[in-house]
Amino acid sequence: KIISDIYNDPSGFGSKATTLKDARQKDKSITMDDVNQFFRKNVEVKKLPRGQNSFVAPHHAYQYQLGLFFIGKEDFPNKQKTRIGLVLIDIFSKYAVVLPIASRTPPDLLAGILEGIQRMGQNPKMIYSDEESSLIGDRVDIRGALKDRGIELHTTRGHPNFAERYIRSFKDALFKRVEADEKKGKQNIDWTDYIFQIMITYNNKNIHSSTQMTPKEARLKRNEYAVKLNLELRALKNRTYPELNVGDEVKVMRKKAITEKERSSRYLADTFKVTRIEEKLGQKYYYLEGRPRPHLRYELLKV
Repeated sequence: KIISDIYNDPSGFGSKATTLKDARQKDKSITMDDVNQFFRKNVEVKKLPRGQNSFVAPHHAYQYQLGLFFIGKEDFPNKQKTRIGLVLIDIFSKYAVVLPIASRTPPDLLAGILEGIQRMGQNPKMIYSDEESSLIGDRVDIRGALKDRGIELHTTRGHPNFAERYIRSFKDALFKRVEADEKKGKQNIDWTDYIFQIMITYNNKNIHSSTQMTPKEARLKRNEYAVKLNLELRALKNRTYPELNVGDEVKVMRKKAITEKERSSRYLADTFKVTRIEEKLGQKYYYLEGRPRPHLRYELLKV
């Protein structure tokens, strides 16, 4: 009651630290845990927690991240064979493949994923992606097709950071080559003509800052220990979460529309009860009552 009165006072609505300081003037026994509990139950969280916890895969071909990108008409106004690209990148070695796909429909997306895995040379244990609508649709069971090959598909409301970062690098390398050819007077440029040379350079020549070797070298079994050590040394571990147990209530992260106001929440309004916690592939998965798929910890807000 003391914390509530202080926070909801016209001169209140302050930070946790300020609320604790003012509350302790009324009652010295009040702790930050008390304030945290009050905030979780009474103050709507509109922003994601600060910081980041990096996941370090134990070896090559453990997790591939999947990303899609679009080639806009502002950069390539002439007719293109296709304007959609698919990226698969191994988060351990940083080895990547890029290939064009005809469309984002489930059949074309599944065909692109399977071709990408073949080009990677090895099935991963997991493919990690954002919630691309074609991945979670029911017209073509992409999840089931991958599971038949021993591959788990995990879709998240967050971002496949490695894939998105590589897409930026790929486009940067692409535009440099296109601009050089345009200066030479080349006509009818198609972006797909540059994929091979970009990937040869990236996978075989460029030393990645996190592994300290090329992606091709980082795939080799003899370099596994050195790669893992370099990844661990550079991993970020600066976000903390309250512990979650079966029976706890949580809110689920959602994607905000670009047009939404800043004050709109990053979480769904409804709360869900944790029914099961399962650890597999080096991560904990939280199953919620009324939700069809499990969630990673960073997608959940304890209330």
